[in-house]
Amino acid sequence: MHKYYKFKDFSEEYNIWLQPREYNWGGRHNLAVQAWTEDGEPFAVVTVNLPDEELSDDESCTAFIDENNTPGIYNFLIENDIANFTGKIAHSGFCDYPEFIFDLEKLG
Repeated sequence: MHKYYKFKDFSEEYNIWLQPREYNWGGRHNLAVQAWTEDGEPFAVVTVNLPDEELSDDESCTAFIDENNTPGIYNFLIENDIANFTGKIAHSGFCDYPEFIFDLEKLG
């Protein structure tokens, strides 16, 4: 059974659940997090793969989040106690990506 969270996207509210996945790049297996609606539709990819960036902690539970394509995800993760900001920010192109450490028990 999935754990659902309420996510407010501009003026709409969605019930979403988060699924841990994996980025596989150059022998590294970094955490990827996919959000799904209660109807089983893809909602967002919460994380971003930055293969040239080293993660601060265990790559099975640490990832850079994509606030650019999912506005509000930063606060959502903290408010729901799903993940915490590590203090590290990666830069790619014109975007900044904060690094979070996830509580894997809150995913899935």
